[in-house]
Amino acid sequence: MEENSNNIIVYADKTVLKVQGLDIHGLNTTEVERLLMDKFKTIVRVIGVTGNSIDMDVYGIDPVQILKDEKGVIKTIAAAEGVSPLEVAKLAAERIVEVDFNSVKERDGNYCARERWLNND
Repeated sequence: MEENSNNIIVYADKTVLKVQGLDIHGLNTTEVERLLMDKFKTIVRVIGVTGNSIDMDVYGIDPVQILKDEKGVIKTIAAAEGVSPLEVAKLAAERIVEVDFNSVKERDGNYCARERWLNND
């Protein structure tokens, strides 16, 4: 996995996940959700995107959904309706399940959806 600090904060399988290993160019949450659903084989909802510096197009996004540092560098974008950038930043800082997009394995059997991510804790 390329070393970067960008994260996509998502909700999947009753779990908040911090997905790493994806480069996002443009912010089309529908496309990101579709990509993650194809990989994870479950329903995924993007909560937000965070990083030390986020290299993406942010046209058409309400400025209150974007959190910038004192130099104007974008730190967080709140992608889910009703979620603020501050809330996304707090989620990213918490100990939530970190998942490398390129290391996600296929589901193997029937079990509680949350159990799938326990090995990543």
